[in-house]
Amino acid sequence: MSFTGDVTRVNWNEYVYEYEDGDRFSPVDGLITEKADISPTYTARAGAEYLIIKPKYVVPIRGGLFYDPEPAKHKPDDFWGITVGSGVAFKWMALDLTYYYRFGNDVVLNTSVDGSHKILIDVKRGDVSQQMVMFSAIAYFE
Repeated sequence: MSFTGDVTRVNWNEYVYEYEDGDRFSPVDGLITEKADISPTYTARAGAEYLIIKPKYVVPIRGGLFYDPEPAKHKPDDFWGITVGSGVAFKWMALDLTYYYRFGNDVVLNTSVDGSHKILIDVKRGDVSQQMVMFSAIAYFE
């Protein structure tokens, strides 16, 4: 069995769009950089894999947990998730299937600002639930 994990940081406070006239604003909340209050985010992931090794094939069984926040005004929104997967690998081909579930409660769905990008007009909040199934097939040529 093998285990892995990582932590990353994204400096969303440095994510800035600049117009030709020099005005700068945060694409995260739409406000000019002087009024935007966006913090960096830290993502953490951990997972494990177990290999069932047979003479003609290998079957991996994987699972993982993650914390994947999104930038938002004042503090990042919390998102959590799990992944599970398996597949089969032969001498010349590998097939893989993975399920991904990510959720966040009371997170920012949309923000509206005035035309000058100086006033936050509205913030829509809600719960988010995302699911994804991914399949891959790899052929090996010698």
